[in-house]
Amino acid sequence: MFLIYIDEFGNTGGKLDNPRQPIYQLQAALVPADNRWVWLENELFNITRRLQERLQLREAPHLHAVEIYQRAGYYRTPPNERPLSPEEAFQVFDELFQLSNRAGILYASVVIDKTWLLERVRDARRKQGVNPKQIERIKRAPGFRQRAFLLLLEWLDLHLRNLGAHGVVFFEQEEPGTDKDLAFSTVYAALRQVGHFKRLLDAPSPKAKRTSLPLAFADFAGYVSGNIYLSTFFSRPLRPRLSEWYAKFISPRVLGDLTMGERIDAIPAGSSTVLPSSPFSIHARLTGTHFLTKDPAASLSKVVRELEKAFEKKEGG
Repeated sequence: MFLIYIDEFGNTGGKLDNPRQPIYQLQAALVPADNRWVWLENELFNITRRLQERLQLREAPHLHAVEIYQRAGYYRTPPNERPLSPEEAFQVFDELFQLSNRAGILYASVVIDKTWLLERVRDARRKQGVNPKQIERIKRAPGFRQRAFLLLLEWLDLHLRNLGAHGVVFFEQEEPGTDKDLAFSTVYAALRQVGHFKRLLDAPSPKAKRTSLPLAFADFAGYVSGNIYLSTFFSRPLRPRLSEWYAKFISPRVLGDLTMGERIDAIPAGSSTVLPSSPFSIHARLTGTHFLTKDPAASLSKVVRELEKAFEKKEGG
């Protein structure tokens, strides 16, 4: 049994034409649902209390990877006017990943090339005879984030089936009510009734990072692996310590990355920046956009059959 925490990397989300964020990633952290969870929460509380005391904040901060790594917000301008140093920021990452490693947390993600998806959406409109000027104004794929979320749920369900386990899903909710339709959508309920997500117990629940500290495991893993993807496939400079954390703490615990796009694939095993993936990793790659742009209830079963081939290939190999 796992408590599964999901967070986003690429916070422009459904906006597909931002050159600074060419990928959209949903990162899941699977935390064992036993006494390790209680221990982890206490350790995370200790980290936030130490940061509160160090910066003299009025309340304990939430653990947000990008703010800590880049020392933004109150990490840069705290009340005591003593900003967090790079070494102190790195220490937070070290501690959190060491906790993750000791608790046996697993990871899985969906990573989508947004530029590739935008071109596919525009191509579909061209085939429909839409005016070229209107096509160039297309910046989004309607319902894209919700579809990506459902795709991750199915990806997780397949991995849980492979592990002989079940899970409960929690995802970050930045503002109350923002993603209510995501958690309780009629699409999710309809898919559940026809046999999808059977390893996931109950509908996904929104949680705030400040009150649900284990969301940090998905957030920090997503920040590190998302930047590794940007470096590997989009020639972005790799910031200090990221490849070390990925190689030591994330790559060996990855159940599988599901990638969509012609320019990206699972991070190469044995490359100069990462260690080989764990022996139980099952990666898959989709090059069609039907599920992200059409009726998900009508197309998800086809996607699932395609993903199941990756599991069958792993078992046969």
